Amino acid sequence: PAAAVVTSAAVTLTVTKQVSQDIPMKLHKVTADWGEGNSNAGDPGGIGATPLVNDATWIRRFHNTISWATPGGDFVSTPSSTTSVGNALFDPPPTWSGAGIVADIQAWRTTPANNYGWILIGDETSPYSAMRFGSRENLTSADRPRLSINYSIAPQPTAYDVWSGIHFPSSPPGTYLDPRGDLDGDGIFNQIEYAYGFSPLVYNTISSSQFTTLVQSNENDGTDFTVTFRRDSSATDLTYQLQTSDNMIDWITIARSIAGTTTFGDNTGNVISDEAVSGTIRLVTVQENLPTGSNEKRFVRLQVLRNP
Repeated sequence: PAAAVVTSAAVTLTVTKQVSQDIPMKLHKVTADWGEGNSNAGDPGGIGATPLVNDATWIRRFHNTISWATPGGDFVSTPSSTTSVGNALFDPPPTWSGAGIVADIQAWRTTPANNYGWILIGDETSPYSAMRFGSRENLTSADRPRLSINYSIAPQPTAYDVWSGIHFPSSPPGTYLDPRGDLDGDGIFNQIEYAYGFSPLVYNTISSSQFTTLVQSNENDGTDFTVTFRRDSSATDLTYQLQTSDNMIDWITIARSIAGTTTFGDNTGNVISDEAVSGTIRLVTVQENLPTGSNEKRFVRLQVLRNP
């Protein structure tokens, strides 16, 4: 996942043949691309085979066209991990782990194009120190290489946290800002300041919210009740619900905007417009048609909810 942080990792290989044991084997991060051809030393192995097209060899990254910058391979000189390979008959398969492996994986995750894997280097000075490891083509799946990764996902800031951080840049990320607080004393809660795209530190008048109502007779002898309200499309963790009532007890939602999306009509509401006025700030106009002869009182409110 995009927010994942690698906490530990381990490379496990299976020794399928060995001459000696207790040999330190080092994993180094490779710094150049390399190929794989169709050569196969077969059984019993140990004497190599003639390289074929694209094989990686001591001299070539891709046989017989592209060479390593340094014979033997291009890799980081400091090993990412070292382990001693014991007796393959009795010991568990050798595993390489630690901070170096984690750092390599994290780097490859950040820049996948630089992922050229590892090179495994053993004792290159003593005779009779060769080993054979199961490859990804091994007929026994349990003998194939394994890379195990553990990761955690750090909590991601909400859009409300991001807005708060803009106005309180010196506060640590995730600092709690009470949604029902009113730091500037303008009578508008912080969450509503956020919903309108205001600053919690600047005094705003109620009229600056651009919340207006208009009652007009229509051509069908009915009444059009028109409401305009302001919203911020970057407030993607909010749901705006425009609601009306004739008794202030039973409320009907006539329009909604969810997670920053365009406002849509609900029940008896019809969205006339949802227009950008400045940056991410939008002005929404909703109309509710009241039936002919309706003399009921009409109350309206904008309910702003934080999405879970």
